Amino acid sequence: MRWKERWQGILILVLLVGFWAVGGPAQNSGDIFSPSGPKDADSREPLPNTGPSRRLKLQKESFEQTQKDTAQLYDLTSQLKKDMDNTNEDVLSITVMKKAEEIEKLAEKIKNRMKNL
Repeated sequence: MRWKERWQGILILVLLVGFWAVGGPAQNSGDIFSPSGPKDADSREPLPNTGPSRRLKLQKESFEQTQKDTAQLYDLTSQLKKDMDNTNEDVLSITVMKKAEEIEKLAEKIKNRMKNL
């Protein structure tokens, strides 16, 4: 029973994170951290070590890493679904358990990063 509750919680978290990362309004507006829109890599000036521009840069990097981790989470859950389809109720492989733990850790990492965005 505990496994089923954990699986449902992970699935709900994956769906919420995926919905947030894919359907967010920031995706359509170009560079959300710059009011003037995206800039070329050559025209960027080095950012100071402190202040709002550093915070925005770190926030952007965090957002991009969250998107990458969300894609990885989606891949892992797809693999877990395939593995679960190949098992029966009498046998649960160790690789499925390890994959579920990896998904849980990655989902927790994404959740904590999203709290800080």
